[in-house]
Amino acid sequence: AARIFAPEHDYIENSLPSMKAAIGRDANMVKFDVAGTKDGQVAVFHDWGLDCRTDGKGDIRDHTMAELKALDIGYGYTADGGRTFPLRGKGVGLMPSLDEVLAALGHASLLINFKSRDPNEAKLVLASFTRAGIDPNQPRFGFFGHARLMQVIRAKAPKAWTMDPAGAKRCTTDYLKYGWSGWYPGSCVGSTIMVPLNYQWAYWGWPDRLQDRAAKHGTRVLLVGPRGDEKGGMGLSKVGQLTKIPASFTGYVWIDDIYNLGPALRPRQR
Repeated sequence: AARIFAPEHDYIENSLPSMKAAIGRDANMVKFDVAGTKDGQVAVFHDWGLDCRTDGKGDIRDHTMAELKALDIGYGYTADGGRTFPLRGKGVGLMPSLDEVLAALGHASLLINFKSRDPNEAKLVLASFTRAGIDPNQPRFGFFGHARLMQVIRAKAPKAWTMDPAGAKRCTTDYLKYGWSGWYPGSCVGSTIMVPLNYQWAYWGWPDRLQDRAAKHGTRVLLVGPRGDEKGGMGLSKVGQLTKIPASFTGYVWIDDIYNLGPALRPRQR
């Protein structure tokens, strides 16, 4: 929580207000993180522990959902080394359960990120979909996590986007090695190719031929932020980076700062 810029708004990561705001700023898919709770529910929160971002202590999985709802999820955020805490007091009661997210945003496209390697957490997430009366077996839903959890998800939702980091890395590496030859790697069939913004040149056939080949093999293409920037996140965070996306690219773009980049994308989307 110490790695933030001075806030331009009061939206807090993984809260319902922030998810709704992201959709309002034209996010086509909203990503959030999940964790199983002590009482068998699913909490929406980024960290394994509570000590950094919240006023709580210990591991999130050692607490009930009711206990987690009492915390301030904005408590620990600071942009000046702990002199000020601009979001403190503004996140009390804002940690949602997955049930709440699906009730409010079950109509939207959602990407659920698992932090645990425990397959039981995938079962808890699927149970939440069942309670909500929502079929997870739809392309508008995505699941990101360890291969063992993705196996559980694929068994119940084969049409959903499932991505495990090791599989995506294997596909990406194989395509970089062999894509030029005309042979399409088996590791990419039904998988995900990740393309860093500053390495687009390295992907044979980028963007049009690659996209065409990927579509024929059920591969999703994900454009992410530049590699090599230790301070950077997973996705794009600067408006100027949008100019580096090819006009013909139709895959997914991982956006870290939808608050500023969303409005800049609107002319392009029209």
